[in-house]
Amino acid sequence: MAGYAKTGNSCTKCTSGCATCMLNATTCTACLAEYYLSKSKCVKCELMIVLAYSAL
Repeated sequence: MAGYAKTGNSCTKCTSGCATCMLNATTCTACLAEYYLSKSKCVKCELMIVLAYSAL
């Protein structure tokens, strides 16, 4: 089910920003709008822009 990961005999809600997750609630496979997938985590787009400019 979208938004949840199957853990054993139960379902756990994916972490904030995750549209879908697998294996556990923190392993995101797709993100909600305004989030960017980075290393199986969903990060708000504004934060990614700030990090990109600070690396210059």
